[in-house]
Amino acid sequence: MKESAFASAVRLLEDALVLAARMDSTSWLVYLSGVLPFFAFLLYEWTSLAQSPFALERLTVSAFLLAVLYCWLHVCQSVFCVRLNAALTETAAPLRASFAQALTLQPALAPTKLIAWPAALALLVPHAAATMFYQASLLPPASDASWRPALAEARRDALYRPGQAVWLLLLTLLLRIIVWVNLFVLLVSLPPLWKTFTGQEGKFTRSPDLLLNPASFAALSILAYIALDPIVKAAAVLRRFARQSETSGLDLRLRLSLLRRAAAALLLCALFVSGPPMRARPITPPAVASPTTVSPDRMREAINRVFHDPRNNWDLPIVEPRKPAAGPIGAFIDSLVDHLGKAWDSVLSAIDSLLEALRHALSNSDRSAGERPRPVTSLDGWFVIGLFTLLIAALLFLAFRNRRKRARPQAAAGVALPARPIDIASEEVHAIDRPEAEWLALAARHRASGNLRLALRALYLSTLTALGRAGLISLARGKTNHDYLRELQRRAKRMSTDLIPAFRSNLGLFEQSWYGAHPVTEQTIEQFERNSSLLRNLS
Repeated sequence: MKESAFASAVRLLEDALVLAARMDSTSWLVYLSGVLPFFAFLLYEWTSLAQSPFALERLTVSAFLLAVLYCWLHVCQSVFCVRLNAALTETAAPLRASFAQALTLQPALAPTKLIAWPAALALLVPHAAATMFYQASLLPPASDASWRPALAEARRDALYRPGQAVWLLLLTLLLRIIVWVNLFVLLVSLPPLWKTFTGQEGKFTRSPDLLLNPASFAALSILAYIALDPIVKAAAVLRRFARQSETSGLDLRLRLSLLRRAAAALLLCALFVSGPPMRARPITPPAVASPTTVSPDRMREAINRVFHDPRNNWDLPIVEPRKPAAGPIGAFIDSLVDHLGKAWDSVLSAIDSLLEALRHALSNSDRSAGERPRPVTSLDGWFVIGLFTLLIAALLFLAFRNRRKRARPQAAAGVALPARPIDIASEEVHAIDRPEAEWLALAARHRASGNLRLALRALYLSTLTALGRAGLISLARGKTNHDYLRELQRRAKRMSTDLIPAFRSNLGLFEQSWYGAHPVTEQTIEQFERNSSLLRNLS
């Protein structure tokens, strides 16, 4: 029966995983030397463009370095594919020759992917063929590594079994989504786990939403890509091997070579095991009386009686009933259930061993340590279980009590914080230290007391907090006021034209009174508030 495209893609993924697991450390070092520099620099530039106001000044140099690392990424991936093919066909792949082939093809072929692959993704129909073409182009042909044979081989691989290629990409996308979701859950769970186990507070434990930013999502996407990319490369190598084997019989030749080696090994073992024939004295067999003739029916009855006798079944193997053949998904689920069952049995066995060791220690018996543990049926075994239950309950009670003790001072501090005056005159105070509502309340309090200079600074900090909440600036302690102005100019280009003049006016009012000798009047406060309300409405 012909195998379906979905089943073929599932089997291809399984074979690709096995092939990738066979690679040596040198191959993985080559792969990581191309992947890590490119994606690390890409993530750094992504974060820099989002936060640093000076990122545009070095954009040309960054783009050039990113292009060089992009070509180097494809060179290392090409060498990795060559070594995958060498491991599959059991041939040699010199590292220097592999790099020489990759350096002649990939720097010119890789940039075309930036144009062709998005176009194929937009058209959707040729996307699978375009993706498999560029995956196959990483593996140069063994006979001739020039341009024409390499492109011809990649084209044949892209058109080979298109249904299998589509299902392969869909399954890979599904697996990457699963990996991304797992990494996201791990990222969100780390701060509360850190706080639970260490009791320490930090920036991420106080505000876990700081982790939910574009840089974090980009990092998770990169990790999900790297986790599945070697398997996709191995699948592309296996597709070329399967296509070439249909005409050359390469897979049969490899199997025959394996059989020859196995036969040679068996013959060598037979030569070592077999010895010279032993010389024995001829023994004259004793005279045996001619047996009586037994009918076939009686012989068959005696054989059946022996086989059905329970006393003779002690050395027979246990035959498990055969299960009906399941599909690829059913086989995967059965394998997953078997692994989980074995893991659970191991946990139960470890618990039984621990209880047996504790029972042995408490009972002071002289049993040998190698004796197999037995199930807990005695009174002392249940005593150990009860002791462990009480111990776990006590630990949970202490943890809950300590957590309540830590929560009470925090709540008390949160209630008493507005009553304490904030040292707003200190240069260490930053807009990120308080929410916008607290800065506005502090400004109103200083304005009512007649300290207009401190009220103006509180209003300025509330404006920065509002712009940071709107995503127009990124609050950081190391930034100056003009850093915020340049960042706002860069991010608010497509917004209202009144946004930048209003912020520049407020910045001038604040700096000439805070750093200069200009007095702050009610008119200054009113003008600042008008500009601030305009900024909040526009942002």
